[in-house]
Amino acid sequence: MTSKTTTAPWLVRALRAGVALPTAVLLLLSGCGWGGFPVTEDAELARRLEQVIAERRTVPLVEITGAGWDRVFIFPGEQTRRYVEKRVGEPLDMYEIDGGEHGGIVVFKRGIEVVRAVRFKSFPFAADGAEYGPTVVVGPPPCGIGGFLELTER
Repeated sequence: MTSKTTTAPWLVRALRAGVALPTAVLLLLSGCGWGGFPVTEDAELARRLEQVIAERRTVPLVEITGAGWDRVFIFPGEQTRRYVEKRVGEPLDMYEIDGGEHGGIVVFKRGIEVVRAVRFKSFPFAADGAEYGPTVVVGPPPCGIGGFLELTER
């Protein structure tokens, strides 16, 4: 006669939950905040833009940022990750754009791919969720509001 060993069903469920729970948490987190193109801060770019503001001059944005992009998206203030990713068509490595009242993000694309994404604590642009091409220039707004740059397609 052969002996058959059985394991208590509650033990099987507990063991499965011990493996399934960490796996479920990892899967949940992987879809909720990590992965995609990295969003970084760029002190040098911020400094260059502040200089343009201080000098009240108008220059092509490509002179400040460097070449390598053909579209730029401007997202001031608090925008959701979902909204930004929908606009740019690619996931970004961030939870939310938490620029607060004065911050924001700028996303540069070449073709269909994001090539640069920059977060600003003090957002220099007087634009709202707009998209511009490579001929865009930045300069002081005509209404004379200081401290911001207006973007104009040329």
